[in-house]
Formats: sequence, C-alpha cells, structure tokens
Amino acid sequence: MYTRQVITTEIEQKIVTGIIVDTQFCRDVLKIIKLDYFTIDYVKPIITWVKKYYKRFEEAPGKHIQDIFTSQKEYISSERAELIQEFLMQLSKNYEEESEFNSAYLFEEAKGFCKQKSLMLLSSNISGLTLDGKYEDAEKAVADYKEVVKSTSNWVNPLDGVFMKEVFAKVKKDPLLQYPGKLGQLIGPFERGYLVGIMGPYKRGKTWHLMEIAVLGILNNLNVLFISLEMGKEQVSQRLYKRLTSFGETPGEYRYPCFDCHKNQVGTCQLPERASSNDLYTMGSEPPEFEDVTFEYTPCTYCRKHHLQEYEPATWYVTDERNGFSFDTVSKNVSTVPNKLRVMCYAAYSATLNDLKRDIELLEYTEGFIPDIIVTDYADIFAPDDSRLLGRELLDSIWKIHKQIAASLNCLVVTGSQTNKKSADAKNVNSTDVAEDYRKLAHVDKMIMISQTSVEKDRGVQRLSCINRHEESNEHKQVLVLNNFNLGQVVLDSEYRKKKKST
Repeated sequence: MYTRQVITTEIEQKIVTGIIVDTQFCRDVLKIIKLDYFTIDYVKPIITWVKKYYKRFEEAPGKHIQDIFTSQKEYISSERAELIQEFLMQLSKNYEEESEFNSAYLFEEAKGFCKQKSLMLLSSNISGLTLDGKYEDAEKAVADYKEVVKSTSNWVNPLDGVFMKEVFAKVKKDPLLQYPGKLGQLIGPFERGYLVGIMGPYKRGKTWHLMEIAVLGILNNLNVLFISLEMGKEQVSQRLYKRLTSFGETPGEYRYPCFDCHKNQVGTCQLPERASSNDLYTMGSEPPEFEDVTFEYTPCTYCRKHHLQEYEPATWYVTDERNGFSFDTVSKNVSTVPNKLRVMCYAAYSATLNDLKRDIELLEYTEGFIPDIIVTDYADIFAPDDSRLLGRELLDSIWKIHKQIAASLNCLVVTGSQTNKKSADAKNVNSTDVAEDYRKLAHVDKMIMISQTSVEKDRGVQRLSCINRHEESNEHKQVLVLNNFNLGQVVLDSEYRKKKKST
C-alpha cells in the first residue's frame, strides 16, 4: 500500500479539521485518538469540545464550532484563544464550500498517526514504570496499547450492527461523479477507488474526454489533478479555457452538431409537429454537406423530447456567434470556476509513477490539496519504476499501480489508452482492440471505448460504449455523443443509437 510520512503538526491539524467538518471521520477518529497524542497545544480544547458535541448530537459540529468557541473562550488563555480563532478562520475559508471530504484517505493517515504516537507513549511509559518497579502498571500499559491496535486494525466484522449501518449508508450515497444525459446512463457513476480507462484509435478525442472528466470534477467542487505526458502546461490550460468558455480561436460564427430525426430529414414523418417543411435528402442517398444546403431546413426533436418510439436519431447542425479566445475574454468567464484543479506536465516516458506519487505528496504538504480525481494522459507512456520490466509486463505493472493509487488515495483515477492498429479503420471499437496488453481490462472498473468513422469525425459525432466490471454491460450498446473540439465542447448532447427503421 502507498503510504507517506507526514510532519506531526500537519497531520494533527488535518485530524482536528476532519472531526469538525465530517461526521463519519469524527465518529471513527474519536474512538482512537487521545489528547496525549497531540503536540499542538491549542487543538486539545477543540478536541474536547468536539467530543462533547458529538456525544450529544451524534454529528460533527461543522460551522457550530465557532459558536462553541465563542461560548468557551473565556475559560482558556488569551494566547490559546487567539490561535484557535486563527485556525477556525482558516478552516472556514478552506472548507465552507467543500462538497466532498475524503474521510477514508484521511482516516488511514490518522490511524498511522495514532499507532506511531501510542507506540512512542508505550515505550516511554514501560521504560519509566519498569525502572520504578511498577510492573503491574507497565503490564496495564501494554494491555491499553492492545486496545489501540484493535481500534486501528483494518479487520472488520460484516455482521456488526454499526458496520452494517455504514455499509448501507455508503450504498445510498450519491456517486462521486457522473456524465450528464444518456452518456451518463450508459456509463454509470464513477466512484472513489475506481480506475476508469478511455480507449480509442489515434486522434479520436481521448485527451478531450479525459479533460472533460477533470472539468466535471472541478465544476462539482472536487479536487482534481490532471497529469499530461503529451502536452505542455500552456496547451493543457488552453484546452481547459476553451472547454469552460466555448470560445473559438477567432470571433465569428461556429457550427455545432445537434440531434435531428431521420424521418424529418428524408420526409417520412407524418406527424403534424414535424419541424421542417423541406426534406434534407431522399431515402437511400447520403446526407448532404451543411455548406451545400441552400434551402431552409429545421432539425426536429419533437419525438425525442416526448420519448416517442417514432424517433430515429440523426444529426444535423446549428450555428452560433462565439467570442474570440483571448486573455480578457477568458479571464472574465472563468473567474467563478472553483479553484480545484492542479496540472502537472512531464515529458513522455520521462516520469515514473513513483515520481507522480512524490509530487502528489508534495502538493498535499505544501497546499493541503488531497485529490478526489486524478487524470493521467496517459498510462501507457509512463516510464518504468523497475527498468527490468519491458513490453507487456511493464504496461501491466503501470495499470496495476494506477489501480493501487485509486485505492490508497481513495479517489477516482482516469487514464487513456491507444487501441491496436486494426481499430484505426474499424467502424466499431471493442474489447478485443486493447493495445499491447489485454490485462488492462482486468484492472479497470470501467473501460470507455470511442468509435468514430472519418465521416463521423468531420460531423462532430462519436459513438461511445462501455465495459462495466461491477454490473452487466453490453459493450455493443452505443451512445451517440456530439462534440465540437474547436470550441472545446466534448459532450454537447448524447443519445442512444438505434438502427433506422424507415423504408
């Protein structure tokens, strides 16, 4: 398991923060901590207040900690009160808008802290008591330590009522993240501890989809790391700005793909609600290019909106005026985006996963930034930690470590993978198209596959499918996804694909 050494004051502040803002963490940690473990003097009164509050209300105090402090500060020294006030002000600044708290990851750190402190106290107590001839007290200290070991053990009893309640509470909890619309229905939720792969042929938008998950994360107030081994920090940032603003390289009119109905296009729709009075093309021929249509044509989604079986998905276009891409236009439009994204760029094959782990540790130490989502672009081009590993064994190791990071940091990890050469010209990408090592599928919780013909690429249409390890899934079931990468828009809309029935 991936572990890290932390400076004592840092972990003490994290623990106190956790018991204030998160009920699950508060409940679990109060069982194992002792005031003697803490070296920061001003946190001890806070722990005592939280214990009393939790005993009464069975929840973490959250914002009520300020009220508790106000009522109790006259009973502590002015120096202590000043330090506590400063801590609570910083806490409010950092966590007032937090939607997620990675309690499971922090609890593992707290257990390590308690084990270390209890061992240090045990060693000191036994030494002193033995020298004083207080052997029974020394034996009691050993017995007390056994209780600490029991409390911090990773063994669980699934038939214990308290643990059973925790299990069902997690089952009911909302997912960490999910795509919107029909694409979200097909792929399902992304959870903490998941490793998700996105695979497709060369130049089919894998990096854009990796960026999309990062953006969905920060817009849902989650801490996100985006690691690129293909692009520099400027290029990554420009893609991010485009996605957040939908601005083009220059101001002007831009074309967006949109959903239409095949029956509307070929004129077989008999419903009075049909949007277009003109047919786009005749049955049996190919749709025209957008620039070649000289008459008025209106896409129709009446049956789609009303969930009628008559709807046969097709795509057409709408146009819109967009602003130009510049510092002034972008900065005004991203000012309200949560400050939840950090980017790291390495040269391809220059960084190992141990390098990444160390950089994540450093980020946590310097900023207190614990990731909820880690996106790597992409796994296959990390350098080996073990130079003896080559080829398929190396790739297998890299994907295993990606899964290990997801579990140890209790976060979602998403990465990309190229498909094999034969898939480049194939109409559909499936599980047999995994490049180099098929064992990648054994390590992922979900593998998202991008299918796209050259015609579809020109029209801004992709077909996405998914293999889901946690439930039955049909990799041949596809969702049409509309995008405009010139404007950074990855999922403009999505709809289940079905065969045309018109004759």
